[in-house]
Amino acid sequence: MQSTDLQEIALRLSVVVDFLEERAEQASLQSAQGAQALRQAIDGFELRSRQLSQDVVAAIASRSEGEIRQAIARAVEQCNARLQEAGQSAIRAAALLDGQTHVFGAIQQRLAWKAGIALLVGAALAAGGSALVAWKSLRDIERAGFGEDILQATRNGTITRCGESLCVKAGPDARRAGPGGEYLLLDP
Repeated sequence: MQSTDLQEIALRLSVVVDFLEERAEQASLQSAQGAQALRQAIDGFELRSRQLSQDVVAAIASRSEGEIRQAIARAVEQCNARLQEAGQSAIRAAALLDGQTHVFGAIQQRLAWKAGIALLVGAALAAGGSALVAWKSLRDIERAGFGEDILQATRNGTITRCGESLCVKAGPDARRAGPGGEYLLLDP
């Protein structure tokens, strides 16, 4: 895995994290809009309640006490029902938004962990690959150096053919090498 691949993975993970943050911000905005709509509904209910109170006062002046009580009871029941519906709706919306916020936060946290692990694994693979390439290169350099030495010895006549065998030219005071002296050191 190359560093450009790691950079591309990091860039893609960054885009996903940005998307999740954008979704969380949208959820917060929707929650604020829901709260504003609930406030407007409450303001509307207050206005209707005032109108109802004015209607009750007018009804008191013109109707009998029984009719007034019935009108008040109906109006209060309607207001209570609408307030309960609005309250239930607000509670459901808040619970939904709270749940989405927790889900997005958990997803974002898991994604951040996975991105970090992916970057660490990628870095380890890149380091291992680089070490392998370096080791092979050093081995090839060592082989090339030994082959170069043999070629040079052949060119200057230190190693030659003697019939079917290889011969080496050793000086009159040839030095020996190896644990048992089994090798002759060649003069260049």
